[in-house]
Amino acid sequence: TTKALCYAVRTAFLVRVEEQLGALASRVADDQRQQLRSSVDGTVALKAVGGLGGWQESDRRMVQLACTQTMLAAVKLHAKGSLPLEAMRALHALSRRIAAAVARLDCLFAEAQEEAEAEAQGEEG
Repeated sequence: TTKALCYAVRTAFLVRVEEQLGALASRVADDQRQQLRSSVDGTVALKAVGGLGGWQESDRRMVQLACTQTMLAAVKLHAKGSLPLEAMRALHALSRRIAAAVARLDCLFAEAQEEAEAEAQGEEG
């Protein structure tokens, strides 16, 4: 059905999101953090990280919405008997991993921004 196809597309999107979040977090956690320190305004510096694009509040909201909507679609498909319980459990696990990756990115970027601000204050003083 069309709903099952849309669910499959959403799930594939979430798998790709998880991959990209992991790649971005790895690059930020490694030597690329230096690029973040180049600007006190994180949104400008984040766009330079590894060619993967930036990480902004709108990105976080979009990822959270995608997880929520995909879970809602899974519940509806399961209620109709079109989706097994194990598939719902797998999606729930994927959603939790994505939430953990988002939280990790938030921490990494917050640390980098704090370091940039401290460096900027040190240069002024």
